Order: sequence, then structure tokens, then C-alpha cells
Amino acid sequence: MAVLLVLGGLAGAPAADAQGAGPPAAVVALGPATLLTRAPAEAAISAAMSKLGAPYVYGATGPDNFDCSGLTQWAFRQAGVFIPRTTDGQSQSGTPVPLDQMRRGDLVFSYTPISHVGFYLGDGTVLHSPTAGRSVEITPLRYLDPVAARRY
Repeated sequence: MAVLLVLGGLAGAPAADAQGAGPPAAVVALGPATLLTRAPAEAAISAAMSKLGAPYVYGATGPDNFDCSGLTQWAFRQAGVFIPRTTDGQSQSGTPVPLDQMRRGDLVFSYTPISHVGFYLGDGTVLHSPTAGRSVEITPLRYLDPVAARRY
């Protein structure tokens, strides 16, 4: 049995009418196991995507500025999932995932020693808050020297 999951509204799409009818942003067909295990990750990605362009500030946890782990923690919290505050803590909790088995919504960690985290979006892309002077963005995974991944 497949389930349809409707995620947010489309930017630039007509607003909902008084009865709440309006176009959905995305309708995704999901099997029951996927719905149960990936819905929080999708909600976290949606929250993080709403912060594209927010400035990086070391130690910031939102809602207007973020460091890398502050963004991932804040986004998962919006989805009702509580994860550790720091990149180190996030890299040691959750379920380990081999890099070649990452799925959309997994956290991907970079550098040795691990010092950066972002959301794997699929298709070799990552949503993250990069560094001072930059803002929350989507970038190719290959630029981040991935070394580990975790699933929440």
C-alpha cells in the first residue's frame, strides 16, 4: 500500500483559498516503511530549506543565523526530533550509514577530524551552513570531503 505525503506550498504558487485549498509543493508516493522512517527527515529538510540564505554565525542555533550543526539541530527540532547540539555529538549519535548508502535526509559529516555537517539531499548535493561570510546553501557533496553519515 502506498501513501501520499504532501509537503508545504510551492513558492510563487497561488495561495490557499479561504477553505484551505491550494496546490501542494510536492506529492510523494511512499511505502508504509518509508513514511514511518523518512517523514521526520523530510520535515527537517523542509525546515532547513526555508533557511536558504540565512547567514552563518559561529555557535548560532537559529532561527535567523546558524552554524552547521545549529542548522541541523534546529531543522530536526522543527520535525520533532531532538539531536545533539554539536557536530561531534551529532556524528556520534543516530545510526551510522555507509557513504555509498546515504539517503535524502541523512546527515553527512566532513573532514578529519570531523568538523562539519549538512543534510544529504540526494543526487550528490548537500544543504548546509558553510562558514563565516557565507550563508545556508546547497552545494555538491564532493566539495565537502565526506567521511561519515548518520541517520536520525
